[in-house]
Amino acid sequence: MSAQIDPSLDAPARVAVRLLEADHISLGRAAELAGTDVRGMLDAMGYDLVPVVIDTESEDSAA
Repeated sequence: MSAQIDPSLDAPARVAVRLLEADHISLGRAAELAGTDVRGMLDAMGYDLVPVVIDTESEDSAA
């Protein structure tokens, strides 16, 4: 994983991203160290998150 780190991040967040990229810590732990949540961590790493809606009520989704 090689992300473009947001230059406006503070030092703990930059360190968390680097540790995550090196597979030394999990995404959840990196977010905790950076003082954010997983969504915030992915956003800081430059990933565009797209919401996905799963329709569990539709008959088509049962197949």
